Amino acid sequence: MLSYDLAVTKYVLSASESYVTCLSSKCGLQFSVEDCKKEKSSRTSIACPYCEYEICLKCNRPWNSHGGGGCDKAKKVEDAESVATVKKMGAKPCPKCGMNIEKFGGCDHMKCKS
Repeated sequence: MLSYDLAVTKYVLSASESYVTCLSSKCGLQFSVEDCKKEKSSRTSIACPYCEYEICLKCNRPWNSHGGGGCDKAKKVEDAESVATVKKMGAKPCPKCGMNIEKFGGCDHMKCKS
C-alpha cells in the first residue's frame, strides 16, 4: 500500500505547476515554486532547497545550461546534443515518418508502422 501512495503522490506533484522536481541526478526531490512563480516576482531561477541545484523557472532546465544566452539558446543546445547522441547510437530517421530507428540485425527490410 505504501508504494501505491508514494506513486500517487509523485504523480500529483509532477502534474502540478506549483511543484518542480530537482534536476540533479543525486537529488530528484520535488519542491514548491508557487511563491516564485507569482506575477510580481522577477526571479528567473531557483535553487533546490535540498541540494542547492539551480533550475530555470521559465523552461525548467538546469540554470547552468543557459550560459549567457537564455532559454531559447539552452533549448537549441540541448536539441543539438540529443541529435548527436541519437546519431552516435546508430539510429537513423525513417524515410517515411521521420521517427528514429535502429537496426539490431537481420536483413535491411523495414516496415514502418505509420
